[in-house]
Amino acid sequence: MDKLNETIPIIPHRNKQEARSALTKQKLLEATVAIIQTHGISKLSVRLICETAGLSTGAFYHVFNSKEDVINYYLSFTFKRYKDEADSTNKNVPTSQKIRNLYQYTIKCYKELAMNLCPLFTLRQTPCLTFVTGPIRKL
Repeated sequence: MDKLNETIPIIPHRNKQEARSALTKQKLLEATVAIIQTHGISKLSVRLICETAGLSTGAFYHVFNSKEDVINYYLSFTFKRYKDEADSTNKNVPTSQKIRNLYQYTIKCYKELAMNLCPLFTLRQTPCLTFVTGPIRKL
């Protein structure tokens, strides 16, 4: 669960209400990813998310409109985090290195999402991904 907490967004807030909403959102995101990892996405429901997070369905609907919104938020956050990392790495480097860096961060992002959202996923089952994540040839 420690690795999972590193991947869940910490949401900035300006006042007490935003702080409570941020904590609620955090708990719901952690519960969602935990459920998907243990039971699979087909078992995901708003009721189960709320039970796992220890929150009411009203609290859920205060921050999200549906279970799809939770998943979309997590995906968007993860993609943005890796894009920001690639952008910060790409300052003052040649274009060919920027492309390599972006490629590497994209692969890291997809691996993280696969590990967190698809617990049955393994590289042995997907030779295509093994090929894609192989060594980068010089441009």
